[in-house]
Amino acid sequence: MKNCVGILALTLLTGCASEPFLEKSEPTSNSPFARPFGTSSNPRIGFIGSEAIKGEVVLIQLLRENSSAELKSGFLLVTRNAQLQPTSILKVREVKGMAATAVILRGQPSRDDEVVLPSAVLLESAGNQLKPHTDS
Repeated sequence: MKNCVGILALTLLTGCASEPFLEKSEPTSNSPFARPFGTSSNPRIGFIGSEAIKGEVVLIQLLRENSSAELKSGFLLVTRNAQLQPTSILKVREVKGMAATAVILRGQPSRDDEVVLPSAVLLESAGNQLKPHTDS
């Protein structure tokens, strides 16, 4: 009996050791331009495919969920490698179905690079890091 009382007293005095629940707060902005909480500021559009780089023109394989509905001629895009480092800046020339062609403005993309619609911060960072594209 003393053991049970001792355990009960110890439990009451120390309490339960648990982390408090963290409440995720969503932005309260009612702006029509606000993104849902947790979404990337650089939405993925597609990837550079193999055999897709010919001189200064690049073929982009668009993702089904972000296909031609969002992408228009003249849009600027940034390609990123697996470490999310910018590799090039592209300007969309034409969008057809699940593919788009773009001209390389700066840097040099590689096959399998991710293509994103850049935030202003990413576009400025890529512009500062990458050299103008040369046909070599």
